[in-house]
Amino acid sequence: MQCDHHCENHASCIEHVPIFANLSREERTEIVEVASSRSFEKGETIYRAGDEGGTLFVLYTGRAKLFRLNSSGKEQVLRLVGPGEFIGELSLFSSLPLTDNALALEATTMCVLQGDQLKELMVKYPSIAFKVMDELSRRLEKAENRIEDISLSSVTKRVAGALLELSEDRQEIVLPMT
Repeated sequence: MQCDHHCENHASCIEHVPIFANLSREERTEIVEVASSRSFEKGETIYRAGDEGGTLFVLYTGRAKLFRLNSSGKEQVLRLVGPGEFIGELSLFSSLPLTDNALALEATTMCVLQGDQLKELMVKYPSIAFKVMDELSRRLEKAENRIEDISLSSVTKRVAGALLELSEDRQEIVLPMT
């Protein structure tokens, strides 16, 4: 793994990622060997819609947002991600280009895993594949719940739900969007 000054050691990125947390030392070592580290400054683009996919980005430090732009340039934030979360995963299992944009909201360091190498490890260690599928299933459930809320709930109820979701892990809520 090519670490820059933000990495404490070669395994830091991988050891702090929930989808890799319960892997054996041997499994983590193999992941570290195919991973690299990349840093982004606040406001820097991580990737754009239309870019070639096939890469998994795992946040080690910092925050990023995933968003889409409509034809008139209006931005729709899909989700905000923080340490331990990953992005770019949909392009791992499809030959289609990326469909969203990712932007660093603050100085951010990511572990970068090339899809072909990650898929080889998933075949060798199915537990990695199951953890990725578990996370994707959770995201799909959240997306379906959000669609239901948009379709059936008032704006007041949707805002209250969003605030409750943001407050799950913290006592203070800082609204990351307008």
